[in-house]
Amino acid sequence: MPDKDHVLAEMVSTLGDLPERWWHLWEMKTDFFLDDGSWKTDTHRSHAPYSRPLAERLRNMGRGEDPETCEFSQQEMASLEELLKKMLAYERSERITIDAAVNSKWMKGWARPAMVETGVIS
Repeated sequence: MPDKDHVLAEMVSTLGDLPERWWHLWEMKTDFFLDDGSWKTDTHRSHAPYSRPLAERLRNMGRGEDPETCEFSQQEMASLEELLKKMLAYERSERITIDAAVNSKWMKGWARPAMVETGVIS
């Protein structure tokens, strides 16, 4: 990432809108966004981020162009996306606790079974 403003733009791309009070404090947002909050198609930045929601990024990690070709099932992807969004919430008070993360649907349905299968845990 070239600078902190690119990082913020990527965060918005992945996780959605910033909390209102943060959005108003971000002076360089107009490098990436129009007044209505939509992405600029033409920017003076050398690298212009574009909207790539978390689900799309996860599909890429699952080596799939779309939900049908992804190695992960749609149920696993939905569970993982839900967990990550709760973990990565902008507001600390809205983030999931470690106990809730460990006992999440994704951990119980996919992570733990995979760890048992590979001998990481018993």
